[in-house]
Amino acid sequence: MSKADPTQASLEAENAVLRQRIAELEAALIQSDRTLQTIIDQVPGLVYAREHESRRIIFINHAGASYLGLDTADVIGRPDSDFFPPEIIAKWHETDAQVVATGQVSHIEESAPYEDGLHTHRTIKFPLVDREGHVLAVGGISIDITEQRRAEERALMAHRDALRELSTPIIPLTDDALVIPVVGALDAVRAQQLLEQLLEGVSSRKARLVILDVTATGDFDATVVELLLQGARAVRLLGARVILTGISPAMAQSMLSLGVDLEGVVTLGSLLDGVKYALRQR
Repeated sequence: MSKADPTQASLEAENAVLRQRIAELEAALIQSDRTLQTIIDQVPGLVYAREHESRRIIFINHAGASYLGLDTADVIGRPDSDFFPPEIIAKWHETDAQVVATGQVSHIEESAPYEDGLHTHRTIKFPLVDREGHVLAVGGISIDITEQRRAEERALMAHRDALRELSTPIIPLTDDALVIPVVGALDAVRAQQLLEQLLEGVSSRKARLVILDVTATGDFDATVVELLLQGARAVRLLGARVILTGISPAMAQSMLSLGVDLEGVVTLGSLLDGVKYALRQR
């Protein structure tokens, strides 16, 4: 019976130790990946990474995949063109290219269509590099600010509405007479808004007479005059009349040169004259 080769036995023992160590390292790496994925999956925002050239998505968290209506396994390995239109991809590719070229973190705001509509995100993009510093992919963290932007838009619209109401208030004079003093410059946009307020006020308050006072406005052009006359005609269709007060000599001259037809519109020099006229009609 021959003795076992001590060198062979030693090598086999060392190989066994190495195999065990490799298995332990692989298990630790798998566990580390799972732990990292679990942590990132708890982030409410989108966390992802995609190769710059191929555009393949190489990492995405649960929130990011959920926006696409998919699981992470169904997204990883596929190009972003599988999920988004070309015009969106082109914009992303441009910002990704800047990150790759500069090697710097980029803060941007971007929008993209998802299953439930268009979403706006505040995004941080950053390069993912190898040991030599070569960029392998571009990572991103995106926080959905869609509702914030919608709330800001609603607040802005409410602010504009409040300013419009303050600059063009509707003041009840009597049960069936209204005074609308126009303060500030009157351009085509504001004249259109005034027209809408005028008709809404006449309709909702059942007014028979409206005093439109332009004492505190500057000069206005033919478009504004035409809109005011349209308003007067529309008011007549609702069974009410318009009294135009506060026309300055310069305004009168402009209207005359423009050939404005004020038929059916009572014009008086001052708001006080208009109020007196309205009270006499009762």
